[in-house]
Amino acid sequence: MKTTRSFLLLLMLLATSGLNAQKEEDKYAALVSEVRNEVWSLNLPDFKNMTVPEKYRNEPAVILAAHSRLEVTRKTKLDWWGMGLTKQQITCRSIYRQMVYINSQSALEEMSQFSFLSQEKERYTRNEQQRILGMRIIKPDGTIQETAPQEYMETDEGGHPRSHNIQEKWNKLAVPGLEIGDIIDLFFVRYTILNNQNPEPFGFYFMDSYPLLAYSVHCEIDPKLSTFYRCLNGARDFDHSTDTEGNHILDLHTGDSGRVIPDFWYNSARQTPMILMYIYNSKTPYAWMPPSARKPGLYANPNPKLMTDDTRASMKAPGTNWSGLRSGRKGEISKALKARQAEGWSDKKLMDYLYQYCYYRYMENGADYTPASFILLMHELLEKAGIPHRTGITTKDTREPLDQLINYSNTTWFIYLESNGKCYTPPACYAVPGEVPASLQGEEAILEDNTCLTLPSTTPQDNRDMATINASISGTTLHISRREEMSGALKEHFQPYLIMDEDLYNSVRRQLGITATIYDETKEKFHADLRESYRREREQEKERYRNEIIGYHGSEEGLETLLGYQLFSIGNRADSAALAYQVDYVLDGYVKKAGTNFVLSVGRLIGSQPELKGEQRLRKEDIYWEMPRCYQWDITVNLPEGYRISPEGLERLNVKVENDCGAFIVQATTEDGTLRIKAEKRINHKTEPVANWEKLLEITDAANSYEALSIVFQATINPPTSPTTGY
Repeated sequence: MKTTRSFLLLLMLLATSGLNAQKEEDKYAALVSEVRNEVWSLNLPDFKNMTVPEKYRNEPAVILAAHSRLEVTRKTKLDWWGMGLTKQQITCRSIYRQMVYINSQSALEEMSQFSFLSQEKERYTRNEQQRILGMRIIKPDGTIQETAPQEYMETDEGGHPRSHNIQEKWNKLAVPGLEIGDIIDLFFVRYTILNNQNPEPFGFYFMDSYPLLAYSVHCEIDPKLSTFYRCLNGARDFDHSTDTEGNHILDLHTGDSGRVIPDFWYNSARQTPMILMYIYNSKTPYAWMPPSARKPGLYANPNPKLMTDDTRASMKAPGTNWSGLRSGRKGEISKALKARQAEGWSDKKLMDYLYQYCYYRYMENGADYTPASFILLMHELLEKAGIPHRTGITTKDTREPLDQLINYSNTTWFIYLESNGKCYTPPACYAVPGEVPASLQGEEAILEDNTCLTLPSTTPQDNRDMATINASISGTTLHISRREEMSGALKEHFQPYLIMDEDLYNSVRRQLGITATIYDETKEKFHADLRESYRREREQEKERYRNEIIGYHGSEEGLETLLGYQLFSIGNRADSAALAYQVDYVLDGYVKKAGTNFVLSVGRLIGSQPELKGEQRLRKEDIYWEMPRCYQWDITVNLPEGYRISPEGLERLNVKVENDCGAFIVQATTEDGTLRIKAEKRINHKTEPVANWEKLLEITDAANSYEALSIVFQATINPPTSPTTGY
């Protein structure tokens, strides 16, 4: 009887689950229909313009009109699931609509397929999100073809949910009937219900990768909320009013600025006109509230000092001032630091030691690491050891500058060591203690006593990539031995990819004098998993170095064999600060027979160089590089026995282009049966005004032209039948 009852109960639960699922689907379908009718009927005059200005006739696409709409409300509701009697619920609805003229195959491909998260629910918070995509095509004759809901297909392409407590549904759409010359009118609507949480920040961006003829924004925000926004990079301010219910109404309309986001060498955070908006509910429980947000209201372009004060308050706030490591680990680090202090180590040496030790222990417990917790831990241990220092805050160049700060979460903390004035920032990668990452170089900062300073900038020589290449010809193949030494911020992109975790851990342990192995400090039940993790990573190591070669030469074409690779230095020690490694490989197609002579594509040995074509050569925006930089090559090509290079051919390899922005310089010589090429490509500054664009083009064009150079090895009177050299 128990079995029968259980079975009947299971059937009832399954039936209820099925009914609930169907009910949810029906609700979503009804919402889609309602939203479509509403959005298409919005009175937006900009969307009646179907004319492409003559000056944009050759653009791949033109955004004829765009519109953003944001509605945010707050309610206090009964909490049937939580511990309290009530909960604070914020409801957000955002609409983005865009009408785009398709004028190229690339734009057609971009606009022909969409994949999006349509529904999301969190089990415990009861937060919900629903997203709706609407699409219609306007043909050149004015015919409108709306994509029916049946065209949207469920998919699992979105991957796995962030947590097993989250339910997700993904949809995809292949837009039927879209052609070059059509106008695509699309919208994306997002409904969000948040319980006892604040919404994510909102952004309104007034430039795009295509010309943007008109953009309007309309916001309706509950006055019971604390709303902060800042206009950045020349963005216009909102017109502000209130409705009969006291809601804040924000409106803005912009026309054609004539500006387009370039494909490269551009920093959107510092160059694109935008408005960033943060909204808080001061009544939200269980969450720390920055002091500036504890009083409801609209704060337009607030004093940045409010935000820096919030940052300092967050450092001391319960729940945010957790340094991440359990007390046993902190005690271990503190004890080791005191022992070194007793040995008479300088403050700088102690700081470098502490930096590496904290980083090592966070590597061990990666889930506990945040940039803020790292600085807080060092601050706590420095205080305990009595080492003079001050904490400071700054922002990365991927955020707004400190003097235009709009939210405390956009800051980065650092330690200022009093003994040498050096700044220690959270590790961007496997850096030497005190190395400032590219994203923080030259940024304005403020210390805890309100002292202002600028974080160190760098020179091209500080961020250098030195490639030493030995090349030998065997038949029509080229044997390459290339050693790379990358210093400064240039190594940031390569270290995480080429350095294995096991090598990194062992390197840091040696620096710290830790004699125990990683297995000695790991519970035995985890040993098998750890060994398997290292084994899998080693299996990928060869492929990673192969990909490095492909990246260097810009193509897999011609790469015949990877002979070997070796890592010499990780680049995380003051006495070996460069990332150093070597790759040995064979290239085919770089050497060709021409009668009795050989032709070597010698320019390709400096690696792939960017080539700017067509519209890419026209620049209207300032130029942004991550950092000043210098690429250097020392290339030795062993000439086959019985062959030489003519003086005229050698002279063609010498190049010198140098100006205020940088240089591309090559000097070629022959000696003792070898061709020796020393080259340098240098970018002098992190940023350049657009007025210097032609100077940068000179350098870029010179490097690209050099890549295409070949040189003839001429046979002497009695050349050998099969010229070869040893490798």
